[in-house]
Amino acid sequence: MNTIRPLVEKIQKRANSWTGKLLSFQGRVILARAILNSLPIYNMVIYKWPRLLIKEGYSIIRNFIWTGDPSQRKGITVKWEKVCKSLKEGGLGIRSLKEVNDDMLCKLHWAFCDRQEDWSQFMHTNFTNIAGDFIRYHKKSTIWPGINLAASINRPYIRWLVGNGANIDFWRDTWATEIPLREYNEIPQSLWKRCIAQLSDFINSNGWDIPTDIRILLLALAINVLEIPCNPQEADKRIWKPDSYGNFTVINAYETIRKKSNTAWWWKYT
Repeated sequence: MNTIRPLVEKIQKRANSWTGKLLSFQGRVILARAILNSLPIYNMVIYKWPRLLIKEGYSIIRNFIWTGDPSQRKGITVKWEKVCKSLKEGGLGIRSLKEVNDDMLCKLHWAFCDRQEDWSQFMHTNFTNIAGDFIRYHKKSTIWPGINLAASINRPYIRWLVGNGANIDFWRDTWATEIPLREYNEIPQSLWKRCIAQLSDFINSNGWDIPTDIRILLLALAINVLEIPCNPQEADKRIWKPDSYGNFTVINAYETIRKKSNTAWWWKYT
């Protein structure tokens, strides 16, 4: 909370620095976009913003747009969620603080999954159990809540291309279908703690090496693993499904995860 408060105060300070009442409504909207676009995002990349602080930031920007004074409220019937839609969707093109925060945290989670840096390995050691699941009990951390939130946001959009299987959790990663194997209801939840395996356990130098009982289990789930390409000489590749090249970008992630509305009927006339 103390690490985020200065950023909200910066929003307030910048909004106060302009004489909004001397500007047109359109001018205030442009300045509001400038305030949000010029904010240092390093804070949003690391921390999950508390709901109360996001609400406070919204209040400052909303008051500035409608009245020209960040501290003066005005009764408005337009929902703030509508204001935060793109121009094409009938909004004012104001970025949603929560959606920007979620987007930045998704970037953090993507880096966390790479396990390439010391901080990522440290977080895995401290916040996942031996089976590879996130811990359920509370452990003090200012960073973990954001990673935990982003994991649930990112999960539907992440898939693995199978190489040697060394980086893929057989049960918990998405590699065979659109969901991890553990999410199939046919597998009893009581067995999950015993389900510890890397995909590499079922791949040899020539390709798939699946035990008969595992193949039967997968076939019962309508998965013929022999039809899934694998390249034992290559590393596994994690891809971002919404991108045609499989690359994760902040811009693509923002457009993917934000709540969209239908295109405004008048947009085609602009």
